[in-house]
Amino acid sequence: MKLIKKLILAVTGISMIFTLNLSVSAEEEGVRAFDDFLMEEYVEAMESDYTTMHFGVRDYRKYGIEKPDPIIGTAK
Repeated sequence: MKLIKKLILAVTGISMIFTLNLSVSAEEEGVRAFDDFLMEEYVEAMESDYTTMHFGVRDYRKYGIEKPDPIIGTAK
């Protein structure tokens, strides 16, 4: 009887370890996907406005940002 209890506990423990490991991996994938989304949004925001990019980013090439053309408004 003691052998059966030990075997059940061992199987349960091993299955819990694998289950926890899988859930952490899935969470890390979600975090990576969110980080990629945020980087895409950041690059898009920086590429859309020259002034924001100029004052907000030190090395725009490092992030793969294309330098937008400066737009000078007209005086009225």
